[in-house]
Amino acid sequence: MANLTLAVKYRPKTFKEVSEQAGIIKILENQLELEDTKNAYLFTGAAGTGKTTCARIFANALNKGVGIPEEKDAASNNSVEHIRKIVDDARYKSVHSEYKIYIIDECHTLSNQAWQAFLKCLEEPPAKTIFIFCTTDPQKIPNTILSRVQRFDFQRITPDGIAKRMTQILKAEKIDYEEEAVQYISRFVSGGMRDGISLMDKCLAYDGKLTFKGVLDVVGSANFEDVFELLRMIEEKGDENSNDAVKTINKIYNAGKDLKQFCLGFVSVLMDLAKFQLTGDYAVCRYVPERFLAKFLKSSKLSRYDYLDLIDSLNELNYRIKWDGSPLALIEFWFMSNTTKRSK
Repeated sequence: MANLTLAVKYRPKTFKEVSEQAGIIKILENQLELEDTKNAYLFTGAAGTGKTTCARIFANALNKGVGIPEEKDAASNNSVEHIRKIVDDARYKSVHSEYKIYIIDECHTLSNQAWQAFLKCLEEPPAKTIFIFCTTDPQKIPNTILSRVQRFDFQRITPDGIAKRMTQILKAEKIDYEEEAVQYISRFVSGGMRDGISLMDKCLAYDGKLTFKGVLDVVGSANFEDVFELLRMIEEKGDENSNDAVKTINKIYNAGKDLKQFCLGFVSVLMDLAKFQLTGDYAVCRYVPERFLAKFLKSSKLSRYDYLDLIDSLNELNYRIKWDGSPLALIEFWFMSNTTKRSK
């Protein structure tokens, strides 16, 4: 029997275990306490922010742990016939619990005709039936539906929130880890708790513990020593630097790294440098560990305007190589051009 993934094993079972989303949780808990629940809810937000998890917790609390909600994946149950069957079944009281609860995931994939089939049921809902719609794309939902549901917008989880939850899991599993690896993943996944835990699980399968080097290997990122050495070459310029830049690019290429992804990552490094230099606040950075930023900026004479010019140029390169099956030559040319000292 296959072992559960960490994301499934440590999926919150109560509101206390949910990371952040405090405002939403307080409202839902108040509704439970006051027995003032609604017949239709809409949970929106980016992937991994806790929509479906909170829907399950809310459903379980409503029925005091009795029975389970009926979960429907709208992506595979989006026809009018599927929805009409749900609407017909919703008329009958649950035989196992006080409330009959439907969790409709990815509801933005429902067709307009399917939503029309839902409309009458939402206008005159059965007394003990509750619908909880979950979506990452609320703008695709008709206004006639939006006006008949109570909407909750789930925010992306902060890097600190993701790092805290990952650390709890690592300690519970008695797994060795490097704090820098935790921090890197928490920023890399852009606010998705599930993505963060899933990536951590993948990294643990790589070598049994969570290390910064292992994370970089798993996500396919070049090491930051190479990135910042290339930046030094760009700053200093000269034939020797141009020669070393080409060698470094080929080293990254020969190591099996995705050069397109490397160039996109290079833009992220430049953005972090520009933002950190502007604000002095590491909280605004999303990609580079703080020690690399601080070490490079301590000796670099590049301004944020230099970084912005490089970003502009690199974005043009990224556009050119996007559909190129062999981008090595164009990438070599870019680094040669930007590390060569031109005569006046």
